Amino acid sequence: MKVTIQKPTWYKADLTLESVEAINLLNGVWREACSHFAATTSTKLANGKKAPMGIQQFINEVIDERFLEAGWEGKDAKFRKGETWVLISFRHQMSLGSDLYNALWLWKRNGVKQALLLAATLDFLRVITPLDANSLTSFERYAGAMSQMIGAFEPPIVIGALEPNSKLEPKVAELVFGNRIKPTKS
Repeated sequence: MKVTIQKPTWYKADLTLESVEAINLLNGVWREACSHFAATTSTKLANGKKAPMGIQQFINEVIDERFLEAGWEGKDAKFRKGETWVLISFRHQMSLGSDLYNALWLWKRNGVKQALLLAATLDFLRVITPLDANSLTSFERYAGAMSQMIGAFEPPIVIGALEPNSKLEPKVAELVFGNRIKPTKS
């Protein structure tokens, strides 16, 4: 997945080496997760069973595997390495406040020097999980919450937008972008 970083106006520090590593670990996650999704979907359909609708489970599995193999501590797309904490959110929008609270708490109480909160754009969420996209935390929601902090306090929180950047095999792309995608309301 491609990550586009957005630092708040108050935060001048560079990304930590661990934040850069986390971003690099996300390269190819989309392609790998989609391949797992397509294989599972094909198998279930061939056996007359209901296919999965969302891809987020497959994304989370690939992310967890990659981060743990790279020596990060954590699970469920929440990881820490050194003084950096990373959250890759495909969580319900009601968790946005707790995501920010956790980042603040880790900064103030647990020695975290940088928190990196990553979420898919709303357009990408519509592909990842067509039925639930509007109820999940999107990058746009993180950006809105961060803008409300201006002038209040200056935590070392950096946000990033997740978008697909991998070309998918034609059969995989057909399953990912085909009939499961709901048209957006204008």
